[in-house]
Amino acid sequence: MTVLSAVFLCLCSALVFTPRPVDPHTNGRPYSQWLERLTPSAAPSFLAASNVVRSVGTNGFPLLRAYLGAKDSRLRLFFLSKGIGADDFVAASELQVKACNAVAVMGNDADELMPLIATLLTNKVNSVKLAALRAIAANSLHFPGQDEFLTNLLVSDPILVCRAHAAHALLRRGADQNRVVELLASGWTNRLVSEKEMHQFLWVIGQLSLPREQYARLLIPWAQSSDLFTRRFAAHLFLYSEELARDCPQTVEALSRETNVYVSKPAQEALRKLKSGEPGLR
Repeated sequence: MTVLSAVFLCLCSALVFTPRPVDPHTNGRPYSQWLERLTPSAAPSFLAASNVVRSVGTNGFPLLRAYLGAKDSRLRLFFLSKGIGADDFVAASELQVKACNAVAVMGNDADELMPLIATLLTNKVNSVKLAALRAIAANSLHFPGQDEFLTNLLVSDPILVCRAHAAHALLRRGADQNRVVELLASGWTNRLVSEKEMHQFLWVIGQLSLPREQYARLLIPWAQSSDLFTRRFAAHLFLYSEELARDCPQTVEALSRETNVYVSKPAQEALRKLKSGEPGLR
């Protein structure tokens, strides 16, 4: 091996295989492996992982800080783009999402990590921004400029679930409920139609803990929108949530009479479920 080759390999090792903080071993697994199981859609493993993250507490903070501050070097991005060593070279965004999920589980017990979480709100990777918002919504700590920044996300973010998490974060910090609902209802929806997306959104707005009449104020403007896709979205929400449909029967009835079948069909199915007592997603 030439001297030049040896130097190149040393540089590669320094850039790619960067030192990692201590990874606590608990309940038969490294802490980092428990973080991989913090996926809400996988309920049993998520519950077990959540309990581990809470029990490890601040002992896991060094690794979480490293994950939250992770950055992809050009060399690492090159390896990722070529599919080389995928198991060893994890994208920074994946690490950041895992850390945000852990912070969300810990809630106010992770206050000291919130400044790092706040920096991810401007991340260009949507999954990172969403995970950061979820973590901030699970925590009530105030941070500089939070109201203006969260309100801007609530009004203008193109991803509806992100806007809902911003609403939750504002309400946790004492924002006016009527104003938050008004802003969430007035914004554009990004045309969620899949059952998975609907279920996720319904869970998020359920976390807002609004009085039932406020949910009607939120959905009726969407149901009466001039935009076809927004009305279609509202019709699907009523289909997947029996409670929402029961609270707005006249609105669901109006949607069911529309000539466009993409709006009327889910609304008609929502009415049928109401009459038969068949539950929606809840």
